[in-house]
Amino acid sequence: MPSKSHSVKPRSGTRYGGGTRGAPHAGVSYSETDPQLLLRAVAAVTAAGDAITLGLTSDGGAYYVGCIADGLLEKFYLDSCDALEDRLRGIAEAGEALVV
Repeated sequence: MPSKSHSVKPRSGTRYGGGTRGAPHAGVSYSETDPQLLLRAVAAVTAAGDAITLGLTSDGGAYYVGCIADGLLEKFYLDSCDALEDRLRGIAEAGEALVV
């Protein structure tokens, strides 16, 4: 039975612009990603009081990025480093716009 204290609602549509899914491809790795862009996204989201999670799909074929804002979880599945960096850039810009 799920815990009643869990406040994250698993649905898409937070302020970070999610709701799309990419087709997985073999062999993605965060080591190929611009580390400064990863840091920028993490810093912007957390400065706005929200959370970001990073991972890979179970088959290792796609990047996973999750943003939690206002109790909503927004999931992104990205099939290339370029797609990941574009999404991280958008997430960073959205988070930075929230912090004045």
